Amino acid sequence: MRTDKTSKGTERPAKQQADRQHSDLIGLKDMNRREVSCFGDFVIMHNSDNLISSLTSQEREFAALLFIYSNVNPVYFNGNLVGINPSMMVETMWPEVKKSSLRNRYGVILSKVTEKMKEAEWINVHRNKGMHILSFDPAIHFDFHQFVILRGMSTKNEIIVRELLDILSKGSFFGSESYPWLDDFQVRINLDVIDLLTEMLSLDLSEAIRDECAGILLTWDPLNFDGVLYQIMKYKGRNRFSQAKILYDKYNDLYRENFAEAFPIKFENIKK
Repeated sequence: MRTDKTSKGTERPAKQQADRQHSDLIGLKDMNRREVSCFGDFVIMHNSDNLISSLTSQEREFAALLFIYSNVNPVYFNGNLVGINPSMMVETMWPEVKKSSLRNRYGVILSKVTEKMKEAEWINVHRNKGMHILSFDPAIHFDFHQFVILRGMSTKNEIIVRELLDILSKGSFFGSESYPWLDDFQVRINLDVIDLLTEMLSLDLSEAIRDECAGILLTWDPLNFDGVLYQIMKYKGRNRFSQAKILYDKYNDLYRENFAEAFPIKFENIKK
């Protein structure tokens, strides 16, 4: 059961599934710690060194824009994203600054990000038909690509579910980054993840998996009643009513904090 209110205040996009299934990629990770991650921390890992971590804040934002517009799967967004042109990059990063005054700054940042990415031979920042593109070897482990593949598979398979939970336990989409232009990307993907985790709670999966699923769901969406309902009913089913009431009270406090009113269902009336 989900409350009608959301802390995001955005419309929930229609559920979508990947149109390709590549089970051979499940669990793929490069032995030399080469990976790209955008769930939780934004990471481009090369030989145990996160190339993103040494960039300045504007260089990091620049890299995130390049990465998203070059690599985010069109399953979630209309049309293929095939890079970003300089004009759009400038307008996105500095919407209120005169473009003519940014030419040097833009060039310096582009140069620094390109040079940093060159430290890994499997990453390439290049330009094609006026678009800047950040690309990398498709054999490298990329958590978002893997998520899209797994999202299109059956969530009744516990091996697939465990792979998904491993990815989603790292945190929300680009959770380490905060830019105004990033909100739309985050909302679309985060809400789809919440839908997916909520769906998993209702499946005939092992208790351990559903426990983990409920915990991850509440880290993504602390106001999600499906997650707290699962935990409350688990305690009630074991006659641990005091623990169940503590969970309910914490949820009620959070609900009141967000919506300035008590949660409408009393503890005594909570049922599956």
